[in-house]
Amino acid sequence: MAENIFFTPVSDEVQKALNLRKGFYASENRGESAHAWLFKKIAYVEASARHKEAGSTSSLALPKAGGLGRVTGSGTKGGMYRATKSDNNSYQFYPKPHVTSLSISAEGDFGSIRKCELKFTVYTLAQLDQDAKTFFLLGADLGINYGWNDAGGAGGPKGKFQGKIYNFTYSVNSTGGFDCTTYAMEPGISILAGNSDASTGNTEGTEDELGDVKIPNSIYSSYADSFQKAKSDGTEPNVPNNTGLVLIESARGWWDPKENKNEDDGNRTVINWNQKELRGYVSLESLCIAINKVYTWHYEGKTPAGWKDLVSGGTTYAGMFIKCDGEVTRGLIPNSTQFVSANPNEIMFPGFADYGQFGSKGSDANHHTFGDYDAAFKGGDLSKTMISLELLEKAFGESGKNKSKGSKSADNTVGDILQKVFDAIFKNSGGRFSLSLVSKPNKDTTGGKQLLVTDPNHIEKTNEPYSISAVVQGGIARNISLASKLPNEMATTAFMAAQNSWSSGPSVEVVTGTNQKKEKAEPISLEAALQNMADSGPTTENIKNLETALKNARNANPTDLVSGTEVIPIPLDFSVTLDGIEGFFFGNVITTNYLPKTYKKKGTELAFTVTKVNHSISGGDWTTTLNTVCRIVS
Repeated sequence: MAENIFFTPVSDEVQKALNLRKGFYASENRGESAHAWLFKKIAYVEASARHKEAGSTSSLALPKAGGLGRVTGSGTKGGMYRATKSDNNSYQFYPKPHVTSLSISAEGDFGSIRKCELKFTVYTLAQLDQDAKTFFLLGADLGINYGWNDAGGAGGPKGKFQGKIYNFTYSVNSTGGFDCTTYAMEPGISILAGNSDASTGNTEGTEDELGDVKIPNSIYSSYADSFQKAKSDGTEPNVPNNTGLVLIESARGWWDPKENKNEDDGNRTVINWNQKELRGYVSLESLCIAINKVYTWHYEGKTPAGWKDLVSGGTTYAGMFIKCDGEVTRGLIPNSTQFVSANPNEIMFPGFADYGQFGSKGSDANHHTFGDYDAAFKGGDLSKTMISLELLEKAFGESGKNKSKGSKSADNTVGDILQKVFDAIFKNSGGRFSLSLVSKPNKDTTGGKQLLVTDPNHIEKTNEPYSISAVVQGGIARNISLASKLPNEMATTAFMAAQNSWSSGPSVEVVTGTNQKKEKAEPISLEAALQNMADSGPTTENIKNLETALKNARNANPTDLVSGTEVIPIPLDFSVTLDGIEGFFFGNVITTNYLPKTYKKKGTELAFTVTKVNHSISGGDWTTTLNTVCRIVS
């Protein structure tokens, strides 16, 4: 079964805890378990910081007992206070440093980055300098455990945060102590910052005219070398080699019609239909594997010996890797047998690249069926999308040269390269496929942190949503927000449509300066755009027309799934705050009993995908807030 992170079930452990809470709230039973949850629970936080290079460790652990504690020699043991022995052998007691609040929030696209804000108080300057100093060391490891104490089974799993400290603040308070805040971030997207010019160590540097050494990008260079070798070896077209490279052929001159003009023939594109020409392509999956080989230690579940030595500068990201395959990189393939890329010089969609017959131009009566080597694409496997070496050369060549708006320096990262590829796939599919890189929402990082190449617009309903009960006896929601959200563009369209039904009122006639009305050109059909591409190749005009035709086909039937006459309801914004619970992740699917009937009908039934999970602990209380996006699931 395909792995769909945008429609995953809430874990059994979380469901069990929430169901217990529903039962306690709905019943007057006050047994031991109910009493523990309703009256005894207290939220706790334990935090520790460690900086290996500095040899420093600090802890904000919960005291095992209250009171002053037992005096032992020059100090105390246990309790909530620490004693300091003065010169006259008397003791001065100061409260121990302690956590005052914790906030863990999900940020970034799809909430894939977790950050925490840890607030704590220290009561003396000595405590600031000694007991808490590691919490003020940038780059230190921060570990936090949190949860409910003595809450029974309804408390659910314990929470954990493990990240790096990236900022801190402290200020003197009115009692002479210090109010402190430490900020940390979990790892998970560092691979995107890998320099796109990194070498595997097999490529020799060359000097330019100024004497600066330039190292060609190992990923693109290896594909380019493989392409030349495959051509010289007579490799069979449409069959991937051991590097993931595929040779795709067509009539000579068809690939680049701008370079094949005949001025004596009305400047018409000249294509030799009786000769073949080869172009090199690599699958998106093989590109991600190549990136993993250069930037991570993790590849196919193992760490090859000496891999670290092959990475330029020793920059690797142990235990993180990009996953791009038929399990996670999936999309909804249209039913049309003529689904193609608008620009085959950039992107190919194998199994569907049928640009029509070109037999009328020569003796060959075959179709342009490029990249038909892998039928997996027809099943929705977008990892088999083919990327031209021409596009990769351009992406790697432009990386680091163009600054984005508001940036002080140009982006020269793996993330920049992948984003260029994702943008090309989106554009050439007519806006159908919108790929993104998302951290896998899973506590278990055994085998590495996975970054999934996936399409957030695509879901396959394989799991039933968990229902969050609200505003009823047995409701577990502390607060619920459910609001219809009509986009401005939709509201304007509805308003204009309503005006057309007015039976009376003033009319306005708009007259141009020339008093002439320009006829609007009819959009080119998909069939005509495909035939033009087959006849004269990917010219600028043909690419533009086919891109427009694909967009029009996409807009005419945006999902290829929803049918019938049901009116799709206005989208809903849904967020809910619960008593603290650990275990919700991005992609979990939920619903609520408080939905209007319109959103429960067959054909317009809604469910909600969790996008962000935020925790807040303060004053012995813990809340968890879920933010979602709505989806039609039937």
